[in-house]
Amino acid sequence: MRKELDERGKRFGREIKTLRQSTPDVSQEALAAAVRYSRSAIANLETGRLDPALSQAFALADYFKMPLAQLLFEQEQELQRALSQEGRELLAILQQFEKGKLRMLRRCAKLIQQHQRHVLAYLDHQIGYTEDALTRRRLQQGEMGDGAGEGRQAS
Repeated sequence: MRKELDERGKRFGREIKTLRQSTPDVSQEALAAAVRYSRSAIANLETGRLDPALSQAFALADYFKMPLAQLLFEQEQELQRALSQEGRELLAILQQFEKGKLRMLRRCAKLIQQHQRHVLAYLDHQIGYTEDALTRRRLQQGEMGDGAGEGRQAS
């Protein structure tokens, strides 16, 4: 158990270092001042020689504008790096869902993957139908408006 905690602390430190170095103009000194740590404490944290206090871990997560869990779990970080901007936006949206709704979304995603061609055809039909209906409605309103205007001009 202690070894697992030590490894998690080291991953946390590596992630803080990566985030700090990838953020323009953020030195160890600047980060330390922002989270009320000393520069040497940030250096020790980044090398895994220091475990952060919980309040400071939250402060670091807040500084980088991300959930603490995201800093603690390397697998999620690797996933974030591999995703496009749209993928990261989708993950941010999914993090807002409750577990029950996530299970339903997961089931939908599996079904969509299995039946992709049919689902896409259905969605195209539904979207096309909706767009056709809106176009017809606009044309009818426009024609009625044009027709009424032409009638008045003719008389």
